[in-house]
Amino acid sequence: MKHVPYLALLIPWTLSADAISVGFRGGVPLSDAFSTSTSNLIRYRSIPKRYTFGPTFQIHLPAGLGITFDALYRKASYEEQTGSGAAVERSGTRWDFPLMGRYHFGKANVKPFVAAGYSFHRLSPSLVSDPKAFVRKTDKGIVFGAGLELKGAGFRLMPEFRYTRHDGDSFRQAAGSLIRANPNQIDFLVGLTF
Repeated sequence: MKHVPYLALLIPWTLSADAISVGFRGGVPLSDAFSTSTSNLIRYRSIPKRYTFGPTFQIHLPAGLGITFDALYRKASYEEQTGSGAAVERSGTRWDFPLMGRYHFGKANVKPFVAAGYSFHRLSPSLVSDPKAFVRKTDKGIVFGAGLELKGAGFRLMPEFRYTRHDGDSFRQAAGSLIRANPNQIDFLVGLTF
């Protein structure tokens, strides 16, 4: 309770029009959604879907600090081919929800930043042929980012690179470790907020 008076000092700052911004973030995954292998009986191949996009929400704090939350949609696909030669494409959706703290260097209109936080993602069960192989729909991990913030008249443009390391595997096919969700995710993103 002794810190409540300090929190009250933030009330005028939060009423500022520049303290909160919303917008759009989109980009390209630079890594595949799946790690795949081949055996004598079955072959898996990751099918890259090179886009991700969604809304972004930012809170700009004093001293170059900030908080960012995104909801990023992407398509995930792979091909499964059995020994008989029949190939089947499996596609599904994936939503990533990174929550990151940011630190901006300097006070100019072009500021580099670094970011770190936690990310959750949700996969659709349509990605697996055997529903019993779907271990879990959600996963979590840590996320790091670095980029630039370019501030214009009423908008911010933020190109950045992000690396996410997910904790676990969301599904396991009957073929064992021939296909797995890739735990390492690298993205190039550009955000536009107002």
